[in-house]
Order: sequence, then structure tokens, then C-alpha cells
Amino acid sequence: MNTHELCIEVFKAIQQEHGNSTDLGSYSREERVVIIVVHAGGVIDNGGLQYLLEVGVPDDQQLNETIWAFRQIGAVHTSDAIGKLKQIFPDSRLPEAGWDRASKFHFLRESVQEALESDMIPETGGYTSLLEVFIRRHPSLLAKSKSAFIRPVVPGT
Repeated sequence: MNTHELCIEVFKAIQQEHGNSTDLGSYSREERVVIIVVHAGGVIDNGGLQYLLEVGVPDDQQLNETIWAFRQIGAVHTSDAIGKLKQIFPDSRLPEAGWDRASKFHFLRESVQEALESDMIPETGGYTSLLEVFIRRHPSLLAKSKSAFIRPVVPGT
């Protein structure tokens, strides 16, 4: 089983246990990290920050939980980039409508857009590797995988 397969298997098991709930409060803290990172990481990998603004994360309109979740797996650059992105809005409060959020990003100078996106480059596409380490450090999450090859996690990796 590769890294991506493990993350998706655990994500699906968590969702199934919770009836595919979009209520983040119904998940444990560790489960919330998996749910958010798989969802938001996929959105970012497919369309960058503009797409994240457009699509959002269920039950996290202000992206505060998303910032927290990326920080939990060690994706500090991404967490910080999303925090900086929020600062383009008055009082760092995102509008309700995804199109309204995305259009604000679209009208930023291209250099500002590129700077925000480039802040995440060290982690883009690597979320699953970071998430795998997080899953393996939490036995309750790893137990949700029916086929994960159990290997030790070396602290600091």
C-alpha cells in the first residue's frame, strides 16, 4: 500500500464511520486533520489557493480549521500561505460566497498571487507524505486501515 492509498483508505473509513458528515465537530481532533487535509490538499493540488477559496472546506468557511490542520501535519508553509491569503479580506473574514472569495483573489496583482502560491511550493503535492506520518503517529487512525503495513515512525521524520 502506498502513501496515497493509506491516506485515502483512512479518510474513507473515517467518513463512513461518521455517515459522511460535513460537521467537523463530529470528528475527533485527529480525524479532523485527516478529513481537512485530504479535502483541502486535493483542492489546492488541483487549482491552487483560488480554487480553495472557491470550493472551500465543508464546515470551515473561515479556513481556520484548515490552517490548524495543515500545521498539525507539519505543512507550515501551506498553513502560513492560507493565513496570509485571509489577510486580503477586511478583518481577515472571508465572504460567504465562494465566487466572491475567488474573485477577490483573481483581482490581486499577479505577482501577489504568485507569491502566495510559491509560499506553498515546498509542500505542494507532498501533503500525503506528511499526512502518512501523522496517521502512523496516531494508532487510532492507523487502526482504520485494513491493509496498512505497520512500520515504525522515527521521531522528527
